[in-house]
Amino acid sequence: MVIIDTGPLISLFDPKDPDYEACHEVLKGIDEPLFTTEAVLTEVLY
Repeated sequence: MVIIDTGPLISLFDPKDPDYEACHEVLKGIDEPLFTTEAVLTEVLY
């Protein structure tokens, strides 16, 4: 299980983010399920 925080989630869905490509590369290499929390989702959607 991998817990993902706000920063990578925002970068993942925003092509203008400077870490967009890096997040995609890192997440492609993870074979485990990704989890997050309601608090992180609240931050992402704010």
